[in-house]
Amino acid sequence: MGLLSLVLLAVIVVAIVMLVKKNDPGARTGYQLIKDGHWTGNDLDPDNDSAKFKYSTQIDKTNGVSNYKLGSQSKLIQVDKKTGRTKITVGQPDTTTIPTVFIKSKDTFNHGLFVMSVDHIPTGKGVWPAWWLNGRFPPESNDTWALNGEIDIIESVNSQTKNHVTLHTNTRKGGQQCRQDTVHNIVNPNCDKGEFTGCGEDRKQSCPYQGCGVTFEGGANYSAGGVYACELTKDGKVTVWYFSKGSQGLPEGLDEASKGGGDIDVSKWKALATNTVEFQKCPGSFQNMEMIVNTAFCGDWAGTTFDVKNPKNSKEECNKFVLDTNNSKNLENAYWDINWIRVY
Repeated sequence: MGLLSLVLLAVIVVAIVMLVKKNDPGARTGYQLIKDGHWTGNDLDPDNDSAKFKYSTQIDKTNGVSNYKLGSQSKLIQVDKKTGRTKITVGQPDTTTIPTVFIKSKDTFNHGLFVMSVDHIPTGKGVWPAWWLNGRFPPESNDTWALNGEIDIIESVNSQTKNHVTLHTNTRKGGQQCRQDTVHNIVNPNCDKGEFTGCGEDRKQSCPYQGCGVTFEGGANYSAGGVYACELTKDGKVTVWYFSKGSQGLPEGLDEASKGGGDIDVSKWKALATNTVEFQKCPGSFQNMEMIVNTAFCGDWAGTTFDVKNPKNSKEECNKFVLDTNNSKNLENAYWDINWIRVY
């Protein structure tokens, strides 16, 4: 084979590799925005017909005092038409519940890169905000929860200064258990871990309420806002980054002006990130993922940790506090201020 032929062959090989990376949402480099993947303003408001999200009116499955049905009727999402920023608030409590919002994406995803630019995350006593991916698995019930996995990207409770990044899984029969034994600062390596049984395909597996996770200090509320990103690859590897807008700046392509255009190379992000959580691969554990933004109150986590000195009555005390109209100032900071969400 002549020199010219070898050069041409090398060019063809490089071109093929670049094309594969460009069109593979599960690749580590070459991420590109999906069609209409820059979500802002009305895209996040289910009251708008073209929104990327819809309301969920389900009961509060965390056994708290959140009223998502009433929240969907209460116009709690406000859009700034000039900037596209979206503010998601909560309503005033009645005697038993608080109107609040639970929105989930109309589309589902098996892999990709998911990014949120946010300037404020709900905080306060008894408050439980989360931005997460949940594997849709019909029928939607607690019995099948986590068979397609759950990834918590933003989650905290009770005015905590910490963010909890957690994986929840339920191993299918004959499947590979999702374990994170080598992950730095992992709280629990078994992502199936839970205190109760009754979930899974035969309803005899544990319900993985604890899961496996890593906690880091700080977040958007403690700087000039922040950007959270989650990568889910085709082979089930999850990585989460947090970038503080008040520190080293943002990686190329994640600024406000770019609107997500161009290639995104996440291989260089660890050096730029304020915090990085990199999990081990869990093939087959995360499928059909819907994106969810919600604010809950009290319940099985925010409620049980509301009063650590009195755990027996903690949940009841949490309910009393957040439902008491004399404590309405506690709800003033229970809002999301989202600049945009992007899907690559």
